[in-house]
Amino acid sequence: MKDTTLSPLILKEIRARYNLSCEALAQILSVSRRTVNRWEAGTLPTKGGAQSLLKIFLENDEALLKQALEKQSSKAQDPN
Repeated sequence: MKDTTLSPLILKEIRARYNLSCEALAQILSVSRRTVNRWEAGTLPTKGGAQSLLKIFLENDEALLKQALEKQSSKAQDPN
């Protein structure tokens, strides 16, 4: 069976490409900052929905990320 886990290097590249902090990527993926740190350190494999979203980032243009960031920003500004 082929291992489809994203490597720590690819995860760091995704964050660098989109100029995201660990915290920002964690919010977009609905995981903790610690989880992102552990993915990047290679101590926790990516899996499930988060891995699928990360792969979408790699395969699509920046419009998708911009939309996700705008949604996150609007949720942060409107607590209701």
